[in-house]
Amino acid sequence: MTGRKGKLVRKIGEKYRDRPKKQLKWTMVLLLILCWILPLCLIAYVMLYVTTSNINRQVERTIVTSADNAVRICEAQVNAAVSASRNASALPTIRKSWQQYLKDENGVALYKDISLFLKEHYQFNQNYDNTILFFTEDPYGLHYYTNENSTSYQTNLWFKKTVMPEILKIYPDLDTDVAFLNKEGHIYLIRNLMDASYHPYAVLVMELNLESTFGSMSNIWGYSASQIYIDGELLVEDPSGKVKTDKQILKQNNRNSRLIKDGDDYYVYSVRKPERHHIGYITALDRRAIIVETQTIQYVCTL
Repeated sequence: MTGRKGKLVRKIGEKYRDRPKKQLKWTMVLLLILCWILPLCLIAYVMLYVTTSNINRQVERTIVTSADNAVRICEAQVNAAVSASRNASALPTIRKSWQQYLKDENGVALYKDISLFLKEHYQFNQNYDNTILFFTEDPYGLHYYTNENSTSYQTNLWFKKTVMPEILKIYPDLDTDVAFLNKEGHIYLIRNLMDASYHPYAVLVMELNLESTFGSMSNIWGYSASQIYIDGELLVEDPSGKVKTDKQILKQNNRNSRLIKDGDDYYVYSVRKPERHHIGYITALDRRAIIVETQTIQYVCTL
């Protein structure tokens, strides 16, 4: 009996002797989680959040900077076209030739003088596909083209039938301002030539070369497509239909480009005002390019 009691006492003692060891083990595990693993997870989360935020800001700065540069080039090209159109009005060549024609009705001399003037000032400028001038007394009569291809019968007929009716509506109220017209993808700049009484005696029409004038938009980082508005009206349309955002966003901006997310799509937009007109630029970005670039930068940062 005494031997059995001794064994029972030893077993009970061993049972209670092992219990503090188990409690110590779980206490150490808990301390390990609270003092080491959890802080490391929090530090990793904070570092990931900060890194991701910095990457997003870096990508946004890249997009906005490239957009600002592209729009500045477009603005300079538009300003150059407007300035070039002033030559016909400011220089006396066309006015004197027209006054001489009214005296002697020598159409050959008038044609020669006007053609030479337009050729010297506009024909070899890559910003214009066509430069046309007509006199308001006979708008469907004398037209002077500086682009060789535009002298074809089909081109003249299309211009007179499709574009001239719109120009005839615009120029009487244009005064000394310029107007822009989009007709079936052709963009025209229109300017009146005024006499001493500030009445238009002739109208200059310049067809802008879209690639030369607005081609820099394709240099925007992640570029997919773009649309351009002037005074709220569509000037250059996106034929691909990728620009789906509302043009009302142009009312919310100043000269600086801004990046926005509309649903799953990314856009960058800005509004400039060269002289009297507000020109709005909306560019759709390739979402896949942005995601891939962000993932690439994140991978590099983790190396």
